[in-house]
Amino acid sequence: MSGRLRSAVALTTGTAAGASAVLALLVLATVFVAVVTPRSSVAFRSRALQQIFAATPPLGRSVIATSDFVSIANAVGVQPGPQGEVAPSQLAKVGQEVARNLAWRQVPLQSRNHQWWGLTTGYSVIPGASRHAYFGSAPPRVEVLYRPQLSRYARLVAGQLPGLATLSAGGPVLPIAVTTATASRFRLRVGSELAIPGSAVLKVSGIVRPVAPDAAFWQADPGAAGATFNASRSGSYWRGAVFVGSGEFGELQAVLDTSQMTVQWQYPLALGGVGAGQAAALNDHLGNALTNGGLLTTSVQVIISVSLSCGLTGALSQFIAAEGRIGTLLALLEVSLVISGAVVLLLGCRLLAERRAGEFALMRARGAGSGQLTALAL
Repeated sequence: MSGRLRSAVALTTGTAAGASAVLALLVLATVFVAVVTPRSSVAFRSRALQQIFAATPPLGRSVIATSDFVSIANAVGVQPGPQGEVAPSQLAKVGQEVARNLAWRQVPLQSRNHQWWGLTTGYSVIPGASRHAYFGSAPPRVEVLYRPQLSRYARLVAGQLPGLATLSAGGPVLPIAVTTATASRFRLRVGSELAIPGSAVLKVSGIVRPVAPDAAFWQADPGAAGATFNASRSGSYWRGAVFVGSGEFGELQAVLDTSQMTVQWQYPLALGGVGAGQAAALNDHLGNALTNGGLLTTSVQVIISVSLSCGLTGALSQFIAAEGRIGTLLALLEVSLVISGAVVLLLGCRLLAERRAGEFALMRARGAGSGQLTALAL
């Protein structure tokens, strides 16, 4: 029997080796395309998603928590103003609770070193500013920013960073830092003063240059990095921002209008490892976090919610919708490839069976079993 099978194998390979090789190559090519196409599709979509992330400004790649200062002050048990003050540590604890809420909802956040928070006052008119800061007869307006991480995001080029507030005959004197751009527009140098009528005197103690001006730290407020021009129907004017230090935080609440103050916490997202397959999950986690992650319970005495937003949600939704449409087309292509492969295989088997019908009949007559013939054909 074994001799007859060896003779049959030699007969088979000798008569149809070329046809078998062509059929094998065709099947292998079909399988290769069917396997490689989905993998290439996933890699391409992941690169496209990362390009979307890269094109989104840093501010848009962050979760932003915002609250008015009075609400937060009341929630931590303080009546802001001359009779009481909120400590920076209390606002930092609020920010830490929000970060925990986001992490619990599986929002990928960068490390705490990249997170920051700050307080912003309303704009105050500065009638005694340099004439270079005026627009026609309109005096400039200035807002005061408190950001504990200023020294990390700025380099001191003159003077020193703000220290403690002092008192003078004209009222409280708040040391401030300004950026080089703001100093240029308002013609400020170390020792220059900007008076807020009836409130305080802002005295320049240092001039700083932004580190990474495109960072969210500088882009979160339009006037943080440099003075901007405000054009409106009610009047056009220059406006800028100045920075105070932690030693002035209490005095700031006492001399300026707390009802115009807002607090903001920034949480940059960690998106380097997010691929196309995780886009939908990330979008769901962000949506859940933005809706429910702002509820504060442990860092406050009265339960309160802060507003959460993220500029990436719109881009993610558009990507997921586009991916769904492309995925449908790719699914049709993959199914077509599978069907084509099956048809090629079946046709090949049929042609092989018809071409070798005589050979198989001869082997069967010589005693070969059905299993042996099937194994030989395969």
